[in-house]
Amino acid sequence: MAMVVPRVQSFSSFLTILFLCLAMDLQAVYAVCRRVGEIFKRRGRDASVS
Repeated sequence: MAMVVPRVQSFSSFLTILFLCLAMDLQAVYAVCRRVGEIFKRRGRDASVS
């Protein structure tokens, strides 16, 4: 079976590792997204003002 679907297994394992990393760094990612959102809001305000 491993010889038949090596790509599927590697892809699923990759998704699992990625999901675990995201779950562990969820707070950090959320903080970064929040900062990016604030920056875009500030830029939008500056653009609208000018």
